[in-house]
Amino acid sequence: MILSSSLDSSDWYIGEEERGTKEIQGLGYLSFQVYPHFEEKFLPEILKKRNHGLNYLLLKDGEAFSYDGQVMKFYGEKNLYPRDDIDNLRPTS
Repeated sequence: MILSSSLDSSDWYIGEEERGTKEIQGLGYLSFQVYPHFEEKFLPEILKKRNHGLNYLLLKDGEAFSYDGQVMKFYGEKNLYPRDDIDNLRPTS
């Protein structure tokens, strides 16, 4: 979450809300928000609460991504909302 430009999803994270964190700037390394510990049952609530101007990578337990400075790799399903071309996602420059 901290690698994104904001802590938007932390503010309304289902079951563990941290009110006010959306006002805190993230490090800005990613052009998308990361939502960890995603479960399918949370999807309707996430779609209601999300900032529609941001993309969200929804990571289930056991899933991850890495970036080595050139290539971003995804381990597990690629759950990005809205459904953009996740293979073309890159960290922000």
